Amino acid sequence: MNKLLQRQLKRHLGWHDTEVIAATLQRTEQGDALQLPKLRQLLQAVDDAYEQSERDLLLRSRSLELSSDELTQANNELRLEAAARLRVIDSLWDTANVLLADMGRKALERDQTNLEQLSALMLRLVQERQQAEVKMQSQEARFSTLVANIPGVVFRCEVNFPWSMLFINEQIEEFSGYHRDAFLASPPMMKYGELILASDLAQVNQAINDAMLGDGRYSCEYRIAHQDGSVRWAFERGQVVRNEAGEAIYLDGIIFDVSEQKQAAQRIRQLSAAIEASPSPVAICKARGQIEYINPKFEAVLGFKLTDVEAKNVTSLLKDAKDSALYAPLWQGEPVSEYWHHDLLHKRHDGSECWMSVSISPIRDAELRTSHYVVVFDDIGVRKAAEAALLAAKDAADQANRLKSDFLANMSHEIRTPMNAIIGMSHLLLKTQLTHKQRDYLSKSSTAAESLLRILNDILDFSKIEANRLIVESLPFRLESVFEQVSALHSVRAEEKQLKFTVDMLSPCPPALRGDPMRIGQV
Repeated sequence: MNKLLQRQLKRHLGWHDTEVIAATLQRTEQGDALQLPKLRQLLQAVDDAYEQSERDLLLRSRSLELSSDELTQANNELRLEAAARLRVIDSLWDTANVLLADMGRKALERDQTNLEQLSALMLRLVQERQQAEVKMQSQEARFSTLVANIPGVVFRCEVNFPWSMLFINEQIEEFSGYHRDAFLASPPMMKYGELILASDLAQVNQAINDAMLGDGRYSCEYRIAHQDGSVRWAFERGQVVRNEAGEAIYLDGIIFDVSEQKQAAQRIRQLSAAIEASPSPVAICKARGQIEYINPKFEAVLGFKLTDVEAKNVTSLLKDAKDSALYAPLWQGEPVSEYWHHDLLHKRHDGSECWMSVSISPIRDAELRTSHYVVVFDDIGVRKAAEAALLAAKDAADQANRLKSDFLANMSHEIRTPMNAIIGMSHLLLKTQLTHKQRDYLSKSSTAAESLLRILNDILDFSKIEANRLIVESLPFRLESVFEQVSALHSVRAEEKQLKFTVDMLSPCPPALRGDPMRIGQV
């Protein structure tokens, strides 16, 4: 029985189940009359059911007509969705294989196209890629720190002139004066090859070309023009980088500023040339005196070659071993002045002697400790010979002076004895009876004799002056008496020449003085 009918019978007639319905219908067939008070409602419900059934049938017919079109459209949509899904799977498959290839893994086969598996694989690959990127960023940060701390210009550039930079660190600004952005701009505002001096370009090109033909490594020195106009020396060491086909794709390397080293080397060469060309013998020895170097003049003057004196002490050249004590403070490391100098007797290679003026200056290291000494020898043989000749001449002169002084002293003594007798006899005659003219002549003779005696005394005084023994007396005297003696000494000569010799004293002149009257008379 239809379930809908069962529900209607139950609702309107109270027939609850199929057994009740079957029993009731059997009694009806046996002739029993049924009491159906709600039959009308039942029939109405049946009628409504038929109408509803007809409506449902009509709607079902219409639905079938509509479903055919919708199904066609849905099929088309499903086909498009399936094609899009297939394209997504292909794209995921290609992307997954690219990621696997980048990570060095085996590629997927074409039958591995399950969307869920590919999605899970893509998720896992993306996560691994992100982890790799984080690790790479960390490595790049460490690499950047390392590159920043390298005392040189780290670069990657093109293989051909003018070697445009693909990477260069910040040290390029200190080295060239130009900021790194000028080299890395697109297009670059500055190309490294343009900084290299034209005269050095050929050797740089040659070094790079040789590296491309050889093992790929190269090194070279050249000069660049700094932004401030100065010239800097560069030492470059690089490597040619090739692709899988063996083609050179760029250059990696590092550049060092060696300007200071070049300047220091130039100074060393100049100093070396100066020492080599020095007109004086020069030796360089260790802090304990062992000889390490001698210049050509050393060999020419002393006759020793480097093999003769190398590792020997400077004191081995001395003639007298006692002079070695003068060097002791140097070899013992005691503080000494910046300049040590002594005149010492040395011996040549052939055994002959020579006087040398030795000057020693220390060479100090970065910690101001003496590491070496520069020993300069000056041949003073000519000077020593001149000094010896001068001393001999001085001794001879001193001897001659002594002989002269002895002679003058003896002669003065011999002459003074008779002069004293003349002066004494003149004084005795002046006490006798004489005419006025005789007394005048005799007085003048006595005065002249006394003057001659004073001259003899002066000669003795000259000897005393040479012997630094002259004494100036301090006695009271009359200035008039001094002038009278002077007048008496020269008046006779004046009369012979028919001249008049007179002495006039000014009235302000004091009559008595204190001093040495004999010295004043000499004046």
